[in-house]
Amino acid sequence: VKVSSENVSNPVYVRYAYDYSPECPDLYNSSGLPASPFTSEKTYKVVTIGDSITEGFGVENRDVNRYSSLLETKLNDSLGLGDFHVVNRGRSGTTMNQNGDMPYWQYGPWNEALKDRGDIYTIALGTNDSKPQNFSHISEFKNHYNEMINTIREYNPNAVIYLCVPVPSLLYGEYPPNPDGSPAGINNENIIEIGKLVKEIAHEYGLEYIDLYSAFDEAMSGEPTEEAQRTYNSLTNSDFPTAGEDTMAKYLYDKNAKSSSEGTLN
Repeated sequence: VKVSSENVSNPVYVRYAYDYSPECPDLYNSSGLPASPFTSEKTYKVVTIGDSITEGFGVENRDVNRYSSLLETKLNDSLGLGDFHVVNRGRSGTTMNQNGDMPYWQYGPWNEALKDRGDIYTIALGTNDSKPQNFSHISEFKNHYNEMINTIREYNPNAVIYLCVPVPSLLYGEYPPNPDGSPAGINNENIIEIGKLVKEIAHEYGLEYIDLYSAFDEAMSGEPTEEAQRTYNSLTNSDFPTAGEDTMAKYLYDKNAKSSSEGTLN
């Protein structure tokens, strides 16, 4: 395809029907077959795998305000290295552990995440694995996490993969107990142990991890400030103001920007 314009003296890139839902594409070859949308600039696909925090459960206008959307905006506005498309593959309530009460593996976003063949993957699972009924299977957590990494690499051997240490929770103890009187719900002490496992896995695979727990640990030291409490609640399914989503996006942006600027992406 040759493209020219008298009005463009110094072309930077060429795009055709480059939109999520292009209107009236009109480029066909000599056989009458339509051309696929394309761009001559470098594009990167970032796939965010996770639970309700990733999906944006409870976030007002979540297609705009959840952290994956904010991440896409930050990457495209700040780097100038190409076009970034951040795909959200979150599924509320899911676990990394295949023997958990809602294994991520059994839901559509996992299959879609593989089909995406992203340049970058972020894995943010583990929060729901901290629930007592799921933490009883913690001995299997690393094996299933390893399997997810290996499966992503089978689909795209060149993908950059970041492992996310789960955010803290201040809600443990506020859940109604189980019928037998045992504690229910997300357990922050278990989250800490899961975070250690995520770091171990990152070390064993030579991958980087994004420590989202430390990103929010202000609220865990002493009496949380009102602002920090609000930020924590936004990431533990309480009221989800945008403060927490923006913090998540910032930390993921720092890692993704580093990969792009250092030429890690192919």
